[in-house]
Amino acid sequence: MADQYSKFPILPATLAARVDALPPMLSVVQLAEFFEKKVGTIRKQIERRVFPIRIRQFEGGEQYATLTDLISWLVDGEPQPQPPLVRRASHNPYGRKGKVGRKTNAQKTAEARAILQSGVEQ
Repeated sequence: MADQYSKFPILPATLAARVDALPPMLSVVQLAEFFEKKVGTIRKQIERRVFPIRIRQFEGGEQYATLTDLISWLVDGEPQPQPPLVRRASHNPYGRKGKVGRKTNAQKTAEARAILQSGVEQ
């Protein structure tokens, strides 16, 4: 039985058995199962940057934690620094209400005036 948990000699046997069953990269769903919390709770903690384990993210996509970060947190209990999360680019680069619909007549005349003043003809 001693050699069964030889991978993690620092952890207690029951905790080492739970950790031994995990893959090297843990998704948020797997972290929620490990901590016995809801997935939404874990995601909110990650968003607020209070989750104690370092979360890595691939270009604004899925978030992962490594097994080594989980084990180091289980051993020392100190929260790990979080790298900045990468957000996806917005679909509308002009903002929430920017550049919606057709141009107004004032915008059209201002553009025409600017073209005439610069001396460039269309």
